[in-house]
Amino acid sequence: MTTTRVKENQMCLLREFYLYFIDFASGDIIENYKFSFAYAEKAGGNQTQSEENLIESTCELLKTLEDLGKHEKFHSEIQLKVEFTYFDDTPEEYEPPGFRNIEESESLIRKITKTGNSVLIGTLFTGFHKLKCRGRGDVFNFNSSPSPTNAESEAVEVDQFVTHGKLIEKDEPSAVYKDIYTEDVSPQADISIKATIKNGQSKMNDTYLSQCIDISSEEEIQMNCPCKLPVLELCELDKIDCVICKQTYHAPCQGYLDNTFIPGPFQCLYCNNDSESIVAAFDVKLSKSVYRVRYILGALYKYGMIPDPFKTAFEDTIKNIQSMKIFEFQG
Repeated sequence: MTTTRVKENQMCLLREFYLYFIDFASGDIIENYKFSFAYAEKAGGNQTQSEENLIESTCELLKTLEDLGKHEKFHSEIQLKVEFTYFDDTPEEYEPPGFRNIEESESLIRKITKTGNSVLIGTLFTGFHKLKCRGRGDVFNFNSSPSPTNAESEAVEVDQFVTHGKLIEKDEPSAVYKDIYTEDVSPQADISIKATIKNGQSKMNDTYLSQCIDISSEEEIQMNCPCKLPVLELCELDKIDCVICKQTYHAPCQGYLDNTFIPGPFQCLYCNNDSESIVAAFDVKLSKSVYRVRYILGALYKYGMIPDPFKTAFEDTIKNIQSMKIFEFQG
């Protein structure tokens, strides 16, 4: 029974993947990387990236991780530890080969705090699942000294996930993993924790971080807008949340000059199958420029930079940039 359930749902069990770099001598966490997984209700349809864009996104993510490895931040003696978490519908007795339950005291997830820069390294979307990778540690704290951080330098960001149409909140039980171990860390004690430990060494050289890294703070709104622009303090545009995926977007980038033009519950281009946008949600190469032009128009409108002779016409005819299809691409 359990084997059948796992086999049928094996691609929808993994919730989070944690990678820790630990000082071998002191036991302090130097860096922490978190990979978050969210699954679409069903794969296929128009919620699928082209193979070219998927390969490009994957290569950008891997290149970023490779570039991070060249920084002179690690000691020569580094211990690696991996922990996984699962969604609460995972069978309690499920235990992949090579893992075991660990005590709550062994897990690092509850020991790391929210201090220092939180860095979005990259995201991938395949149509079946979405992967987001975030990093935290001294390598990301550009204004700090190069000395190694302790456990308080690390943090775990617990997100909301949508799986099979259900929103999973952060305090629901989850499963975790580590080297050859596994045990229960949830208050309800109905999900196991597993992990993998490896010892290794890292040699680093100074280099620049990949441009796809976005530095943010824990208090900052986590944007998932296709324009890829960060939250700008001097240009604060209206934001909207998708009722399906719960992600936050710039209102102008999604086709609305501000929130007053939104007729009802908002569904982003990724979730709305009936979208009238001329730009495919996953055609990143084509669409990023469009979204940024929309962002600029929204900023001009909000800060009164539209010339008076055009202002009335602008407000009357471009209330919904998306449906008006004012941007066209030739060739």
